[in-house]
Amino acid sequence: MFREAGAAMYVGDGSNAGATVHVLDAAHLFRLALEKAPAGAELHAVGDEGIPVKAIAEALATRLDLPTRSVEAERLGFYGMLQTVDHSTTATKTRQLLGWEPSTLPPRGHRRRPLRRLSPRSSTQSGRYSVADAYGARRPSICH
Repeated sequence: MFREAGAAMYVGDGSNAGATVHVLDAAHLFRLALEKAPAGAELHAVGDEGIPVKAIAEALATRLDLPTRSVEAERLGFYGMLQTVDHSTTATKTRQLLGWEPSTLPPRGHRRRPLRRLSPRSSTQSGRYSVADAYGARRPSICH
């Protein structure tokens, strides 16, 4: 979407906050939830809290070698609508309840290697990227 538009776009001044989590940390939390969480527990998979959407767009712009640009929410469809709402949340209770700590993100200043496409084995895998290659790390084992 951003490459086609020629810019990493964000809505308004980009000050609304978002929360992020690495996919491997979310998978680890999902496993812990299945194994240990009490029925009805509300869990939040949040690795980084309160990141302005403009900062996310700037990181994507750097990664894609593009400029950033503020646009109206309608330009980005559903993604734009999400950016109009502040998504500040925390995983403090989730961490206390399950002992979960997100740990997959590389240290600050670490330059991620370029993503490479996985070789298509089926139509469902076509066009997917290797997370382990992006972070230069092996996937942690989440099964015993």
